[in-house]
Amino acid sequence: MGTLGRHGLKLSYRPSMHEIICERTFALTAYLAPKKIYEPIRNAFDDIHRRDAHTLTLKRQEATAAAAAAGTPAAPPAPPAAPGPPPEKF
Repeated sequence: MGTLGRHGLKLSYRPSMHEIICERTFALTAYLAPKKIYEPIRNAFDDIHRRDAHTLTLKRQEATAAAAAAGTPAAPPAPPAAPGPPPEKF
């Protein structure tokens, strides 16, 4: 966002609590802006919206190990994920 503000997204995992933590930060530092920078501001908000729309998919591995130990067949593998945009660094 440059001098207009900042946006960040951080994912972390806390094994002791079996928690995934998503920390999202946003700060807008420009309260008034000339009309000529409307488009960059709009693009920044569109980019934030796009980043916030990502999906996080979790896959249990213990279920497969437990099924193997019990001698039962494991679930079939999931279909390949559709290609999407490359991951972004924040």
